Amino acid sequence: MDTRTGTVEGRTSVPLSFFGHRVAVSPDGRRLYVANEDYDGQLFVIDTGTMRNLARPVDLPGLVSDIAVSPDSGRVFVALTDKGEVATFPANDPHAISRFTLKQP
Repeated sequence: MDTRTGTVEGRTSVPLSFFGHRVAVSPDGRRLYVANEDYDGQLFVIDTGTMRNLARPVDLPGLVSDIAVSPDSGRVFVALTDKGEVATFPANDPHAISRFTLKQP
């Protein structure tokens, strides 16, 4: 979607969900990250130039509640609601996942 004109620039497909998706676009506009609540812990990485999946879905150890991408587009952060954790990985190697636990106040 071109946000200036409102025109659709490309389409892709990911498994549909009754419950919805979590979506983030990298600041450089090159990647689209899509999580589907029906597919526990799967994150799809899509090249916005070709609108194709870059690799097999990223398997995460929990339900995705939010996705964020660093300002330089080099790192992705995924909040895992049911685990109280954040999973993170380099954008150029989405299967090199590390996790850290969020402390409760």
